[in-house]
Formats: sequence, C-alpha cells, structure tokens
Amino acid sequence: MVMTKKVKAVITDLDGVVRFFPENRDNEFEKKYSLPIGSLVESAFTGDDLNQVITGKISDKEWRSRIPQKLVLLSQV
Repeated sequence: MVMTKKVKAVITDLDGVVRFFPENRDNEFEKKYSLPIGSLVESAFTGDDLNQVITGKISDKEWRSRIPQKLVLLSQV
C-alpha cells in the first residue's frame, strides 16, 4: 500500500547544531494560514517550553504538541 498524504509543515530543532531559517519561509506560511508574522518562531523557539524540553523537564513529544496550541492562541490575537 502506497501512502500519498502530503506533509504540510515540518518543525525541527537541532538545538544550535544547524540553524538556517530562510527569511521568507515563515512569512509565507504565516500569511497562508493567517497567523501573525513571527508566530512560528515565537511558538516553537521562545518561552519556557523550549527551556523545559532542552533540559528534559518535558518530552520532545510534549513540546511539539504545545506548538500548534500556541499558534491557535496567537491566531486569535
């Protein structure tokens, strides 16, 4: 059986090993989904959640599950 689902977005963090964020990448995604400019970086890479996942206080799975929740909140602002 062949899966044909398309990936809509991928969020990764190599924690300082490799970081290259093309300038327009986030802006295009945010505009497409009516999100405030800067909301992807704000949701994934700032705040206490990032510190908690880096230090092992929450799991990677938990950190990732919180990102869409934050995006929903930011989209309502």
